[in-house]
Amino acid sequence: MPAAKGRHRFASYLAERLSFSIPDALRLAAGLTSLKMERPGSFHGTRHNVENFISSFAECRTRAKAAVLYDEPVGSDSDELLARLRVVFEGVFTGWDFSSPLADWVEPTLPWDYEHLVKEHLPEATRLLDMHTGGGEFLSSLAGLPETVWATEAYAPNVPLARQRLEPLGYHLQPLVDPLELPFADGSFDMIINGRGAFDWAEVERCLCPGGVFITEQVGGLNAVDLNQALGAPLMADTAWCLYEALARMWSTHLAVSAAAQDMGTYRFHSVDAIVFYLRAIPWQVPGFSPDAYINRLAMLDQLIEREGHFDVVSQRFMIIAYKPFSQGHRDRR
Repeated sequence: MPAAKGRHRFASYLAERLSFSIPDALRLAAGLTSLKMERPGSFHGTRHNVENFISSFAECRTRAKAAVLYDEPVGSDSDELLARLRVVFEGVFTGWDFSSPLADWVEPTLPWDYEHLVKEHLPEATRLLDMHTGGGEFLSSLAGLPETVWATEAYAPNVPLARQRLEPLGYHLQPLVDPLELPFADGSFDMIINGRGAFDWAEVERCLCPGGVFITEQVGGLNAVDLNQALGAPLMADTAWCLYEALARMWSTHLAVSAAAQDMGTYRFHSVDAIVFYLRAIPWQVPGFSPDAYINRLAMLDQLIEREGHFDVVSQRFMIIAYKPFSQGHRDRR
C-alpha cells in the first residue's frame, strides 16, 4: 500500500487524467503532493487551493525568465536610479527595526502569532533567554518577564544597541562569537525564545532544564527565492531549511514537540527602493549585494513595479514549540 502522500499523488493523477493531458495531470498531482507535505495530517483543501499554490511558483519562473530577457546594459535613465538606490543602501540600519518608510513591503499574515505564543508561556517562566535579540526591540516590549532574563546577540553592530535598551531594564546581554554556541551552564533556563535566529538543537536541549520550553519562529530556506532569481543571484546556502528539516535535526535530541506549523505566503514589494532596503537589512539573502553590482536587474524590477504596481516573492515561515521532558524516555512522536 503506498504511503499517504503516494496515495494522494496517485489518486489525483488518475482523476485529472480522465479529462486532461498527461502534463496537466502530473502538474496537479505534484502540486497537491507538495501542498499536502506543508502540514501534518490529512489534506482538507480544495482544488482552488492547489491551483493557487502552483501559480505562486509559476510566477517565480516567469519573473526569472523576464530577468534574463531584460539583463542588458541600461542607459542614462539608470544613472538617476542608481544614485537614488545608493543613498538607500548606504543609509544606516541598526537593530531589527523596520519602521522606516523605506520598508515599503507587506508580509503575509501568519496563522500563528509569535508574540502571543511567547506571552502564553511567560507566566510559567522563572529564567528566560532570548536568542539573537537584535537590538532588544522585541524583548524590551514584553511585560511580566521573570526576575532572571538573558539575551544573546552575535551581530556586533547590534550589541551596543541591545545593551543600551536592555540593561536599564535589569536584563543581561551576552555577545556571541559563535552564533550557535550558548555560553551558559546546563539547565540554565526554563524558557528559551528565538525569533528567526540560528540555533543548534543540542545547545538548546543542554541549556533547558527539565520541563523547560523552547519557542521559535524561523524563516525557511526558500524565503524570497524568486528575488534571488530575478536578480540573477545565487540562492541561499540552506534552501532545505524548513519545518520538516528542523524537526528531523531535532530528532537526535531528547526534546519533544508540542506544536509546529509552516506557512507559504507572499511578500509584496511596492518599490525597488524597498527591495534594496530589504537586502541591506538582510544581507544573507544576497551576500555581497550592492546596487552597483545589480543595477541592470534592479532597473528591470523598477520597470516591472512601475507597470504592475508591485513585485511579489515567496514567503516561507515556520514555528516550533518544543520542551525538554522530565524523563528522557518520554517524547511526543506525532
